[in-house]
Formats: sequence, structure tokens, C-alpha cells
Amino acid sequence: MLSQTTENQSTGQVKITDGMTTQTSTLTYGAGNVTVATATVGAAGSSSSTTSTAIPTTGAQVTVQSAVVALLGSFAGVVNAKGSALQASDLLPFLDPNLVNDGSNQAQFAASIAPSLAGS
Repeated sequence: MLSQTTENQSTGQVKITDGMTTQTSTLTYGAGNVTVATATVGAAGSSSSTTSTAIPTTGAQVTVQSAVVALLGSFAGVVNAKGSALQASDLLPFLDPNLVNDGSNQAQFAASIAPSLAGS
């Protein structure tokens, strides 16, 4: 795959092709963010997307990012440790008590996602 990849550091463009389909991604950098604009063209058609990611640039932002990473790590640790024995109650500490999602409250939402996270 790497032999089919070219990059242009001056434009921030990465191109991947197999001769039939070509994906071109352009990276741009702004104040505290990175944006990737991707276009894919092939015999079956074309598609495009743009995604931006914030990059923490202040001490407060780094602190918040670290807290989010730690929380997600804890969540993944519980899900992985419980495996197929995962219950909705295991997820409650990670969900806001006031959560409402498509009409479901915190407990109902946890009950709806626990089976898929448990691999059921």
C-alpha cells in the first residue's frame, strides 16, 4: 500500500491509488485544529468528506483532554474486564444521570447498549 502512496509536504496532500480508485486527502492546520479534506474517485463514482479535530493549545484544554482520555480509558477497561458479563449497571457511572437519548433515560439507555458492548 505504501508504494501506492505519494505525499506532497508543501501542500499537505496525500494521494493513494491502485490505478482504478484514487483517494486524495489534504491536511490543513489552523489555530488549534487540523482539518482533513478527502476526495475519492473511482469507476463506481466519487465521494468526499471533511473532518476537523481540535488540538488543545492551552493548559486548561490539555487538562480537559487528559480527563476525557482517562474517563474513556476507564470505560473501556470496565467493558473489556466484564466482557460478556457486562450489565447496564456497569455503565451507569459513565453516563450522566440526566441523560436523555431518543426518549430513553440513563438506565434505559444503558440497558439498550450493554448487550452490544458485551458482545451479545
